[in-house]
Amino acid sequence: MWLILFSHCSLWAGQKPEVDFKAVSISADAIVVGRVNSVTIIDKIMHRSCNLGRDYEAEGLRAVVSVEKMIKGQMNEKEIIIEFPSPLKVRRLGDSSWNQCLSFESLNSGERAVLLLSTNDQQTNIYSFANEYRSVIPIADSSEVTQQLDNLQQCKPEEQIALLLTTSLNCYTNYMFIKNTIADLTNLQGNKAQAAITTLLDHSKDPVIRGMALTSLISGGDYSRLAEAVEILSSSPESNRLMNEKRMQSSQMGLITNADLIAKYYIPLMRHSDDFVRRDAAHAIRQARVTNAMPEMMDGLRDSDVTTRYECLMALGEVLNRSDVLLPSRKVFAENEAKYIKDWQNWWERSGRSEFDKSGVSVEQRNSQ
Repeated sequence: MWLILFSHCSLWAGQKPEVDFKAVSISADAIVVGRVNSVTIIDKIMHRSCNLGRDYEAEGLRAVVSVEKMIKGQMNEKEIIIEFPSPLKVRRLGDSSWNQCLSFESLNSGERAVLLLSTNDQQTNIYSFANEYRSVIPIADSSEVTQQLDNLQQCKPEEQIALLLTTSLNCYTNYMFIKNTIADLTNLQGNKAQAAITTLLDHSKDPVIRGMALTSLISGGDYSRLAEAVEILSSSPESNRLMNEKRMQSSQMGLITNADLIAKYYIPLMRHSDDFVRRDAAHAIRQARVTNAMPEMMDGLRDSDVTTRYECLMALGEVLNRSDVLLPSRKVFAENEAKYIKDWQNWWERSGRSEFDKSGVSVEQRNSQ
């Protein structure tokens, strides 16, 4: 037996099932806050069925955890043992070599976390994860969280966990921890988590953290800070991480369907330097059928990005409800792109531009109302 350190392998793992974090917290036999003293390999092979019913076997691991706080269940031990399958050393049943990596939950030595646990049949101090894909919720190793632990009131376990996550959110400087904590808090509380995320946004000047917070608010249906989201998108990327956050934020903004908001914030984004921003903006304009974006959609037919060109062409046809114009599939568009674009450009020069008045409503649309 020897000490090992390893990290979660979700970046390399196969498909991870969706897990209702709140449901797991309700069904768990015990919920504790603890610090991982060690993680060791044990002489035990664990068998699991996962990933579309395939059978696997994994090397067994054992974590020794010091218990700081009991949130749910009864436990007298100050130190417990958790056994779980390694996410890194896995093989298909019958294979001879360890060549798989699955999204099993794992622990790291020194980690401080909320742990959702199941007891075993022997009722010893050896526990397992309540859900092997979602049972470890890291929290900040800070004096603020320690003080929160000391002052936790007797309320529902999920409410206690939410308090610890909210306190942790304001203590972290590590981007990945912040991102995961936002996701955990949202998973646990839904839209109630927006207050804590808004506080994070109000107090942070870091564009990456602000981008994370804005993406989360937008995905939860809070569009009150869209102006700041556009500002983040328009900022110069200082790092690959910021660029990745901009991509995620832009993608989330592309799902908004409120025509008034899209008309106000998205039309200017059609002149953005990044292809993915123009692409997402054009998609949102198309879905919301924003009538006063027609000139920008015509300009978008000359965009350097083929997906943006396609979204703009489809937006024109759908906004005008032109039954005489074929709205092509992506495959047909790719085969006849020049013809489709030329037909729209001819229409625009022939009559479309003159029909488009200052209100952004064409003569054809007024006649159909």
